[in-house]
Amino acid sequence: KKYELTEEVTFLKNEHFLQNQAQEGEKITDSCVQLQDEKYHVECQSTPDGSMAERMFEYDSCIALEGSELENYVLDIKFPHSGILYLRSTSGTPDRLAVRLHTTGDDATYYMPIMKIKDYDLDKIFHKELYFLIPFYLFTFENRFAKMESDEAQLEMLKKDTYDSGFTAGE
Repeated sequence: KKYELTEEVTFLKNEHFLQNQAQEGEKITDSCVQLQDEKYHVECQSTPDGSMAERMFEYDSCIALEGSELENYVLDIKFPHSGILYLRSTSGTPDRLAVRLHTTGDDATYYMPIMKIKDYDLDKIFHKELYFLIPFYLFTFENRFAKMESDEAQLEMLKKDTYDSGFTAGE
């Protein structure tokens, strides 16, 4: 969804508390904001570890419960729009995670899209106005850092790539 730059963004709390017999403690999300009546939750993951779907469901459940309303003995819960930004990914990294919910009535599948920073060069970041990705862009060069330290031409290529995209330090 595209919002106007003048749209008010409300930063929601990132600390959520779980209380059950198996696990009790604080869960901290990376980013949770509200625009108009929609909540958005984004997690940044540096390395796939197999626990992301479970963690996202925990976080999103906390966010949803905090905004829930009870009316006529019906608890109305709305989950946030959620996604994950992978700083490192492989060809085997999926494009989305899923949690399948089995209830006594219906089943539902809850999907969370995955963005992979390697899929975004500076031109794409600026063209799509995804400015929040700029700090993570250097991860696309991570496997070349050692070579850049010893090879000035490699470092110049990074500078040229950045300059050619119209992004310069201090802007």
